[in-house]
Amino acid sequence: QGQDFLPIFTDQANFGKSPDHDQYAVATINDCANFLYEDHDIQGVAINPYGENMLLSRANLFYVAKPDSAKNGEAVRIGEPSRETATLVKHLRDYLAKLRTVHAAYLTTMIRADDTQSLLLVVDADKGTDLH
Repeated sequence: QGQDFLPIFTDQANFGKSPDHDQYAVATINDCANFLYEDHDIQGVAINPYGENMLLSRANLFYVAKPDSAKNGEAVRIGEPSRETATLVKHLRDYLAKLRTVHAAYLTTMIRADDTQSLLLVVDADKGTDLH
């Protein structure tokens, strides 16, 4: 659609699907954010573009690389997640259902005072549950 995204591959099998690339480098999420800081024409990253094709915009990538957290006492509003989160919800539902120590989960949109938005995942789980 006329926008440039940095292709990111999570494994050799996904990299092998790429007809346009024959060289690769190992990079962290912070490295990817730095690429986007340096090149303002890149709109974000495309993770496994010939498979899942998960797109992260510049704002999403910068948030993941340097998360911002609500300050104690900061007013936030809660809203319904957008339709674009349907795939994420499905993956979360499938994953969390397998964990016996998770009792409930709720995904919502958190809107801060400056109107920035992020997803907020609230999980009711036994103490010490590893959600990694």
